[in-house]
Amino acid sequence: MKKNFIFLLLLCVMLLGACAEETAHTDKTNTRKLTTADYMPSQNTENDIRIDKKYEVTPYISEGFFTVRIADGEKRKTAFMDLNGNILGDKFYRNEYGFFNDGLACVFDLDGETYFINTKGESAITSVDGRKIIGAQPFMNGLTLVSFSKNLSDNDFACINTKGEIIEKPPITHSGKRVFTDDEMNVAPMSHERYTFYQQLLEKNADQEFPPQFGIYDLKENKKVTEPIYSYHQFPNFVGDKTVVVKDGDVLILDVAQNKVIKNLTKEYGFVALEDERLRPINHLTEEGMALNFKDKDSIIVDTNGELLFDTGRGVAKLSSIVDGKIIYLIENKFGIMNINNKTLLGNEFEETSNIYNNTVLLKKDGQWMIHKLE
Repeated sequence: MKKNFIFLLLLCVMLLGACAEETAHTDKTNTRKLTTADYMPSQNTENDIRIDKKYEVTPYISEGFFTVRIADGEKRKTAFMDLNGNILGDKFYRNEYGFFNDGLACVFDLDGETYFINTKGESAITSVDGRKIIGAQPFMNGLTLVSFSKNLSDNDFACINTKGEIIEKPPITHSGKRVFTDDEMNVAPMSHERYTFYQQLLEKNADQEFPPQFGIYDLKENKKVTEPIYSYHQFPNFVGDKTVVVKDGDVLILDVAQNKVIKNLTKEYGFVALEDERLRPINHLTEEGMALNFKDKDSIIVDTNGELLFDTGRGVAKLSSIVDGKIIYLIENKFGIMNINNKTLLGNEFEETSNIYNNTVLLKKDGQWMIHKLE
C-alpha cells in the first residue's frame, strides 16, 4: 500500500510538472484572441492611383521608383514609374540593369547604349575612363561593378563610385573574389556595411556541396568570423551584430560579434519555413523583429533576440519582413497588410503586392495594379 501511495505521489508530481510545462509553453506562444475589430480593414483602395493595364509591372519599389514594361512590336520596352504614377522623364528603354540605388540606375536605351541615369531621368555616367559600358550591377554602398565586355569570361570589369571614378582597390564585396593565404573565397554582393557572407570556392571539377555552405566575414577587421558552416536564405540581412542563419536545419539568430547563438528558433518554436517566393521581401530580420512562418500553425512575431512578441492568430498566415511597423501577410493565396500590433490595415484580397517603401505599396486586384499609401 505504501509503495502504491509513493508511486501515485510521484505520478501526480510528474503530471503536474507536465501540465506546468504545457501551461508555460501555451502562455509563451499564445496571446489574446483577435477581436472582430482587429480583423476589420481600417483602410480601403477607393482613392488609389490605378496603373494603366497596358503596363506590365515589376512589383519592387526602390528609392521611389518601380519598373513597368510595355509591348513595342515584337519586343518590349521598359520605363521607371514614380509613386504618383508618372513615367520618369517620359522615357522608355530597351532594358534596365536592376533598380535605383544610391540615386542611380543602369539602363540599356533604344539606341543600344548603356549608361547610368539619376532619379531625375538625366544621364549621369555614360562611360568609365573613356570606355563604353556594356553592363553593370546596381550600386551598393556607393560602389558597383561595370563590365566592358559582353563575354563575362573576359573578366573585363571595374569597380566605380557614384561619380564614375574607378576604385583601384575595391573592398572584397565589389571585387568578385579574393585570395586569403591558401583559401579562395567568393563573397556575397549583398552585404551589411560591416559584415557579409562568403562561400569557399572549390577546386576545379570538385562536386559542390548542397546546400552551399557559407561563413561570415568581418569587412572592418578584414577577417573571417566563422568558417563556412551555415546555409542562409535568400537576401540575408544584418541588424547591428545580429543575423539569421541556418545550421543543420535549425534557424538561428546569431550574435556575429561574439560568434554565439542568441536563440535557436527551430527548437524554441518548431520548424520555421523561411522562404516563400510570393512574399516580397522574403522574410528576414529587421530592427523591429522577425515574422516566423510555419507549415501547419499560425505565424508568430519575435524580437531581434528571438523572444515572442505575439502569435498572429490568423490561420496559418505567411508573413513578410516587418517594414515601418507594417507586415504583408498571405492567406489562401491572397495578400493583405497588417501592422505590428496585429491590426488589419488591408484585408487579404489582393493577388500580388510589392515591398513596402516609405509607407507605400503596389497592390494588384482583379488584374489591376494600384499605388496605395498606407496610413
